[in-house]
Amino acid sequence: MQEKPCPGLDPGICPGLDPGWKIKQAIPKDILGKLSDYPQLVAQLLYNREIKTKQDAEKFFSGDYEKDLHDPSLLKDLPEATERVQKALENQEVVGIFGDYDADGVTGTALLCEGLRKLGLKKVVSYLPDRVKEGYGLNQKALEYLKQKGVKLLITVDCGVSNKDEIEWLNKQKIDTVVIDHHYPPEELPKALAIIN
Repeated sequence: MQEKPCPGLDPGICPGLDPGWKIKQAIPKDILGKLSDYPQLVAQLLYNREIKTKQDAEKFFSGDYEKDLHDPSLLKDLPEATERVQKALENQEVVGIFGDYDADGVTGTALLCEGLRKLGLKKVVSYLPDRVKEGYGLNQKALEYLKQKGVKLLITVDCGVSNKDEIEWLNKQKIDTVVIDHHYPPEELPKALAIIN
């Protein structure tokens, strides 16, 4: 059997495996030399993040939480989202959490549900879509289920920034939406109450 090299990478990194990766710009040889303490794949990933020296790589891998974390209050729409969650807490509204099916969506959903409950919210409904049957992002079946449960505020976790039509439907149902996502936003954003991206 012929081995397929990984595009743009030394064939020894992943022999026999073609993940279909498309590298925008392969790491230049001079920078690869500066990052020679790391495997080529790691060096490429560092380069993709504009890390080009051993010193910057060491700083990246041993970050200082206190110094490196930026002020979360600078996130766009955070005041609106915070105010709406506070209103839901005060009125003991039903809050829905719609998380993506992957690791960051599932863990983010669990943490948000637990956090809201610890703040005193009694009615939190979570929804994680089936990866195969429902796919990525908000879907009509899930939204109808959440509406049936009495949700007045829906918070998305790791999805939602591309769900313009679904959020428009939620608006018509008088369900406020706070989108928490990190994916690249489309040109036209959904008309959510708040988008934290």
